[in-house]
Amino acid sequence: MGGGGGLWELCRNAAAVPSPAQRGRVRVGASGARGLDDPLARIVGAVRAATGVDFSHYTPATLRRRIERRMRAAGLTTMDGYAALLDRDHGEAAGLCKEMLFAVTRFFRDEAAFRVLAGRAVEGLMAGREGPGAIRVWVCGCATGEEAYSIAILFAEARERLGRDDGVTILATDIDRRALELASLGAYSDAIAEEVSPERLARFFVRQGERYTVAPDIRRTVDFAPHDVTRDPPLTGIALVSCRNLLIHRDPPERRGILERFRQALRPDGFLFLGTGETPDGLEPDFHLLEPRATLLRRSPPPPPSS
Repeated sequence: MGGGGGLWELCRNAAAVPSPAQRGRVRVGASGARGLDDPLARIVGAVRAATGVDFSHYTPATLRRRIERRMRAAGLTTMDGYAALLDRDHGEAAGLCKEMLFAVTRFFRDEAAFRVLAGRAVEGLMAGREGPGAIRVWVCGCATGEEAYSIAILFAEARERLGRDDGVTILATDIDRRALELASLGAYSDAIAEEVSPERLARFFVRQGERYTVAPDIRRTVDFAPHDVTRDPPLTGIALVSCRNLLIHRDPPERRGILERFRQALRPDGFLFLGTGETPDGLEPDFHLLEPRATLLRRSPPPPPSS
């Protein structure tokens, strides 16, 4: 585990406070036009009641796609029938929750984007760092850890190239506690050899039978903690936020609320690394796009005080 210290404590003790988007939005499960007569709302409500996880902020398209996979597995053809199944089977509700939380992730996903991140953000942060204290990185929606460890490797490589010994603390967060448990182990199947170069495998992993384990010096850089970006307070003093392919599944008000939390978390000159096609909706004055292909943005510093 890394040296997150106060960051870890903030996540562990985070109070469940509603985001601005939550306060101003009518949920899928709320009463009214999309209330109890709506099978989609009934399904979301059944999962919330059984697991405590609220998917009402997901886009309807994402909800239907994940639900239809479970419907097919259960041999059902209608949303009403599946909603009735959830009412009597909390195990199925837990299975749907797991399906909803499933994230497609791998090491250095979209390699070109990670090359831009390494050259523009990672080396920039290392070369321009002044004063004591570690560079703080927040990987939001980290799933099973591949993205967080990929970024840790980029910082390790930058330290070697620049001949520096700067400290880096990466806090990787998710609401899926099972995924966090797997991430903290840092052990992956040998299939990652298709994603990670032989040089990186030799330098940053230890081969153990048919599995690769992340090397101890990389694992010490990363802390994993439960945190719900839609409810819990944002972190502060962050130099780089990485949140890839999470916003695309959220409705516009929820996306804006999450992006506002990232703005609050970032230093005035901090970097924001999003997934392909994701944009800082409504926050354009606060961010400028450095590289469209990588969706790498930088927070715009506040204007100087007028004389």
